[in-house]
Order: sequence, then C-alpha cells, then structure tokens
Amino acid sequence: PQIVVDGTCIGGFTELTELDMDGALDHLQP
Repeated sequence: PQIVVDGTCIGGFTELTELDMDGALDHLQP
C-alpha cells in the first residue's frame, strides 16, 4: 500500500522506518 507522507508517495515500510526517525510515523501509530 502506498502512503502519502509530506506529499510523497512511498510504498513499503522500509522507507517508513527511515521516516520514523523524523517523526513521520508519529501520527500513524495508535
């Protein structure tokens, strides 16, 4: 599934893990 983060479509949690350092996953986690 593609997730739009900061206007960028990214697919795969591999990139999401890198963005997690920047707090990108902060709003995705419950």
